[in-house]
Amino acid sequence: MAYYIVDKQLKNNNKKYKIMKATFITSVFAVFVSIMNVSAQGTMTLSNVSETEKGTAKEYITVDEATHAPISKVYYFYDAAGNLQERTTSVWNNEKGWESRYNYTYQYGDDNSLLYVAYTKWDNQTNNWSEKSDILVHAYNYENETLSIVPFSIDNSEKDYSLYAQL
Repeated sequence: MAYYIVDKQLKNNNKKYKIMKATFITSVFAVFVSIMNVSAQGTMTLSNVSETEKGTAKEYITVDEATHAPISKVYYFYDAAGNLQERTTSVWNNEKGWESRYNYTYQYGDDNSLLYVAYTKWDNQTNNWSEKSDILVHAYNYENETLSIVPFSIDNSEKDYSLYAQL
């Protein structure tokens, strides 16, 4: 009978922990939403979603609410399985139009687990993507649990096989 009481107390403690965890997560989410609303005052977001057999493209454009002047644009592309493949952020320049700022590229394994994320900035000097990308490689065990995330950089201007060498 003592075992049952201890087990029951553990279950009750787990329930309390889960409630506290859910309350904390809900509180954090509420704060983030409040911050986003405060920072987004005076703007509105327009969206465009298009689907093809290759996947789904989503584009979100933030504009000034009063003048409807464009401010920024975020483009997402998801493959047919729903995996995010690319995220590109651009800002509006009145003289040049949309100027890219940075790009994330995602690569997945056969089991749809994230293999790596590549981050590349736009180089205003060359008016092209930077020759350097920062990579985060994700390593998993046989149960598909994350073991580690390894950061490093590659040079896009030449064939750089360091990504494969470090796997």
